[in-house]
Amino acid sequence: MKKNRKIRLDKKLHQKYIADVVFSISLSSSLRKTIFDSAFGSSFFIDANNLKDLGAYSQKVIKRYSLQFIVEKYQNTDSKLCDVIFLVSSLRYPDITMASYNNSEILE
Repeated sequence: MKKNRKIRLDKKLHQKYIADVVFSISLSSSLRKTIFDSAFGSSFFIDANNLKDLGAYSQKVIKRYSLQFIVEKYQNTDSKLCDVIFLVSSLRYPDITMASYNNSEILE
C-alpha cells in the first residue's frame, strides 16, 4: 500500500482491478501454461515486482497503485467442463477474491 493512502481506498482499488488481473491471466497463454504446469495448491504473487506476462493495462495499474494479488491453483471436482480453478485474491484483503474456471486442455 502506498504510504499516505487510506486503507478504505486501498481496498476499493484492489476490488476495482481484480477483474482486470483475472482477465490478463486468462489472455496470457504463457502465464496460463506456467500455472497449469505447477502443482495443485501452488501460489503465484503478482505485484509491482512480479508482472511477467500480464497485459500492459494490468501492469500499469498494479504499479501505479501498488496492488498485490496472489494466484492459487486448485482442482475443480464439481464440473467436467473445467478441471482447474485459478483463485485470485488480494494479498492484503483476502475477502477480495475472484475465481477463473479453466480447462487444462485449452492453453491458447
